[in-house]
Amino acid sequence: MSRDEFCEAFIQATRGGIEFAGYFYMYFDSSMKGALLPTLKGKVVKLTPEVKPKTLVLALEDGTTADATLKFEMPLAGKVDVGTELSFEGVPESYTASPYMVVFNVEPDKLHGWTGKNPAPVHHAPAHKPAAN
Repeated sequence: MSRDEFCEAFIQATRGGIEFAGYFYMYFDSSMKGALLPTLKGKVVKLTPEVKPKTLVLALEDGTTADATLKFEMPLAGKVDVGTELSFEGVPESYTASPYMVVFNVEPDKLHGWTGKNPAPVHHAPAHKPAAN
C-alpha cells in the first residue's frame, strides 16, 4: 500500500462513520497490522510521560485531533512541545473506531523531527560544615 492509499483510508476511517469503520477494521487486520507503513506525519498532541516519553499521541489528519499513538520500547530523550510536527515509519499494532485511534510500534531511528534533549544534570555545591572551635 502506498502512503497516499494509506492516508486516504485513514482519513475515510476518521470521517466515514460506523459503516466505513467496520470495513477499515477488516482492512486493518488483513493488510496493515504488523506491516511497516510508509512515512506518515502529524503534530504532537500529548507525551507520556512529559519528559523522556515512551508514548506519543499525534494528530495525523487535521493537526489537532488525536488519531495515532506511537509506542517506543525505550524512552526518547527529553521532550518536545505540543504542536511539534514529526514524521515516522511504524508498524500498526491495533485500531479502535471510536474514538478513532491507530496504535503504532515505532523504532527510535524511524522517528524524524524529534529534537528533545535530556536536561543537563543539576550539580549541587557540597554542604559546608561549620568550623570547629
